[in-house]
Amino acid sequence: MLSTFSLQCPKGNQVDGAFPDVATSAALKCQACGMTSEVVDANPVAGKYAVALSFGDLVDNSGAFVKQTMSYEVFWTDSAGRPTGNRVAEIAAKTSSVTCCKAKKYKINIRGNYASNYDGTARLAIRAKSANGAILPFFSYSNAIADKSTGEMRKMTGSFTVKLSKADAKSLGTNPRAKDAFSAAFATTIGFEPEEVFVTKITVDGTQVFPPVAAGGRRLVSHNTGEVKVDYEILTSSGKTVAKADINLDNLKANIQAEAAEIGVTVTVASMTVSDVATATVGTPVMTGAASGVFFHMMALVLAAGAHFWF
Repeated sequence: MLSTFSLQCPKGNQVDGAFPDVATSAALKCQACGMTSEVVDANPVAGKYAVALSFGDLVDNSGAFVKQTMSYEVFWTDSAGRPTGNRVAEIAAKTSSVTCCKAKKYKINIRGNYASNYDGTARLAIRAKSANGAILPFFSYSNAIADKSTGEMRKMTGSFTVKLSKADAKSLGTNPRAKDAFSAAFATTIGFEPEEVFVTKITVDGTQVFPPVAAGGRRLVSHNTGEVKVDYEILTSSGKTVAKADINLDNLKANIQAEAAEIGVTVTVASMTVSDVATATVGTPVMTGAASGVFFHMMALVLAAGAHFWF
């Protein structure tokens, strides 16, 4: 950032602890490299979203990588670029040996429900934290993300269970980036794009750890140890399918170990099991111009036939 800059309270702010706005033009001199702002809701069901965001490391306006970066935080923001809630993800930065931009070095897949009054103006934004706790303002934003409400996609759901030592199960399963590691490993194994695979639940030794269970909420109980169960959902428009028999367990095992290493966790997977895969179609078909033309053509024939009968 510039050596000096001005801050101001957000107009009409009613959020306790909200960050101030940077009032100085062009005060921020860095951005995420290799990021495309084009982020699209892949879920065709109105009111639900499934989005993927990827980006590279923080780089300043001279092209130098900011190696003091400890982590990146991702938030939903409003049309003015202000956060609308808690952070979506925090990703540990790997900048010590970076020499060139890797566009998809950091990836997150998120799914959920829009607010009932969602107006299609929310964006995802990234900011960085340093090792001493300093936080930059948001420096890279996605486009405004519209609620996709038409079209059809194939949805496949299932689960896989990873068997490993109790210590490894806890270390990997409770890591904040576990869902990203598991989704990337599974996508690679079955030949899908990472943004098509979403982890919906993680259970470690019978206890649900993702999504977090609210205080006082239900905890799953099991006497088993050293197991991580991962529930997943695949949303794709590619026409591809996957069945239980298509999932190579040796490849999945190797890919999980590799993706765990990417998030800084070393584990040894002893064995794997996978469930059957359920397949369904979600969304609503789009009425094309050609289909509309056929409809009106048929109506014309009906009307013409009616005219012939009457006259």
